[in-house]
Amino acid sequence: MSKQELVEATTKLTGEMVDFENKRDQEIEAFYTEKMKIHREPDAEKRAKLDMDIEGQWLKDNSNFQSEYRKNYLNRASALRDELLFRLRMTPEQSERAVEEHLPSTSQFLGGPMLGGPISRALAGALVGPHPIADAAMYLEGLARLLQ
Repeated sequence: MSKQELVEATTKLTGEMVDFENKRDQEIEAFYTEKMKIHREPDAEKRAKLDMDIEGQWLKDNSNFQSEYRKNYLNRASALRDELLFRLRMTPEQSERAVEEHLPSTSQFLGGPMLGGPISRALAGALVGPHPIADAAMYLEGLARLLQ
């Protein structure tokens, strides 16, 4: 794969990853909207049952989300990261610092300094923080920019 093809593949995948997480954000918003409706229910017993039902569905949806991420994105993203690191001749730690130095300080996805964790943590399968997949996508994009 040429350098240009690698950069294009990275850009394509990172766009898919951000879209995937944005879709999930919309589902989260819908979940909390539904929770607010439930809490307006005057019957406490009915409210408790509805709450349990929606929480159970939430756990199932969250599990499906994580499975879909691992199945459709994690391996491809990890392979691109490994190839980018190889071509850049960097360790993961060096690349984290290099990418963070080139990110705008106002970035909404910057998870490293704000959350105390690496911005690529989703590439290790850890979906923690407000936007772990977008953080990982931004990290990959940053690597691709360093390669150009």
